[in-house]
Amino acid sequence: VSFKYVYPMAYGCESGNNMLFKNSIPVLHADNNRTMSPKTCRIDPEPGMIVGIYCQRGEYLYPHNCMSRAMTDSSGVVSPYLPPKFDAPSTGAYDVRDRLLLFKISPKAIKRDIRFICQCIKGDKKTTLIVEHLVTKDANGLRYICPERGLDGITGSVSALYPGYKYSFTIPVPGKVNLGNMGYAMTSINPSRPIREALTITEGGQHVLRLRSIIGDKGFRPHIIHNEYRRKYIMEYPEDAVVVLKKKTPSIYYQWSLKGRKGNIPSELSVMFRYNIIPTDPYTYGCGVKSDHLFYKKGFKLLSGMIHGGATECKVNPHMTSPVGFYCPQGYKLEPADCFTNMILRSTGKVVPLTNYAPHARPVESTHIKVADFNVPHSRMHLVKYSDDELICRCVDANGAVRATITLDLRQPLNGTVL
Repeated sequence: VSFKYVYPMAYGCESGNNMLFKNSIPVLHADNNRTMSPKTCRIDPEPGMIVGIYCQRGEYLYPHNCMSRAMTDSSGVVSPYLPPKFDAPSTGAYDVRDRLLLFKISPKAIKRDIRFICQCIKGDKKTTLIVEHLVTKDANGLRYICPERGLDGITGSVSALYPGYKYSFTIPVPGKVNLGNMGYAMTSINPSRPIREALTITEGGQHVLRLRSIIGDKGFRPHIIHNEYRRKYIMEYPEDAVVVLKKKTPSIYYQWSLKGRKGNIPSELSVMFRYNIIPTDPYTYGCGVKSDHLFYKKGFKLLSGMIHGGATECKVNPHMTSPVGFYCPQGYKLEPADCFTNMILRSTGKVVPLTNYAPHARPVESTHIKVADFNVPHSRMHLVKYSDDELICRCVDANGAVRATITLDLRQPLNGTVL
C-alpha cells in the first residue's frame, strides 16, 4: 500500500479528536452535539522538534500570519516545515495543507527565549497552541498551591538544562508559612542542602546524593540568593561550562513539602522541581588540566594520577577501560591538535595515526573533551591489535610547559591486568 501526502507525527494541538500529534489525548465530547470543549496545548520545544496546529474545516487561523510572526520573533530558530518531496496542491478536494501548520525547531541549542501563539477559532470555540521556551526561568513555589484543592497531592515543574541556561525556584524560608485563608503550613526542602545535594532516582529508589557524585563539571554554578523571607535556588549553566553525567539517570530534583490541616485531617502538598541536565561531554576514563571531577576515578589499573610540579599524568589501557578522554581547556595548546585521531609515539616522538595501532578505535564527537571509543563488538574483534607501544597526547600552557599528559598503554590485558 502506498500513501500520498504523509505528514510526520509532530507535537501540537488540534480542535478535533483525530489523535494527529504525539501528545494527543482523547477528549470526551462536551455535549450531545459532539462539539469539543475549548483547549490549550503548551509545548516547550527542544532542538530538532516539529510542532504544529491543525484546524478543522470551518475554522480560521488566528493570527493569520502566526507562522511568519513566529519565524521573525525567534530569529531563525523556528521555520516552516513540509515533508520532503511533498507537493500536495491546495485545492477544494485537498486542503489539509492550509489547515495543518507545522514548524521545525532548529537542531542547534536554543539560546534565546521563544514564545508564539497560534489559534483555531470558530465562533466562541478556540484551540490554542502555545510554544514557549525560556532560557532564564524562575519557578515560584507558592504558585503551585491551589486553594480549591488545598495542601494535597504532588505537583511541580520539569525543565531541561542546556549550556547557556539559568533556571531557579523560589520558596519561602523553611518553617512556618502563612497561606492566608488556607491557614498556616510547616514547610521544608529536601535535600536540606540543595546547593551541595540533590534527589535522584536510582535502581534502589529515591536517594539524596552529593551533586558532585551525579555530575562532574567545570563552571556549572548552583547557588542561592536569600533574604529574611524567601530563598531562590539557582542552577546556572554557563555556555562555556563543561558537564559530564556520572549516573545513568540525567535528572535531579528538589522536593518542597508543605504540611497543614484540612479541618481536623492532616494534609500535605509536595512541589517537585525537576531538572534534566543535558551534558556537554561523555563520562570517560582519562585526565586533563585541573579536571579531576570530569573523569572516572576507578576502573583502570594503570592510572598514575600523579602530580609533578602541577602537571597531571595518567596512563590508560583502552582495551580494559573505554571510552578514553583528555581535557585541554581553551587557552592551552593540545598536541597533537587532533588528539585520538593522531597521537605521539612515545618511543620516537613522531606523530602517528591512531588507527595504525588500534584500527577499531574511533574518535567521538564531543564539545570540550577529546574522546575515543575502543569498545568493539565480538564480530569485529579481529581488528583489535596489541603492542608494547605507548601513544600520548599532551596539553601545553602559554609558556610551553606541559600541564597534562595522557598515555595509551596498548598491551593485551590478562585477567583484568596487563601482561
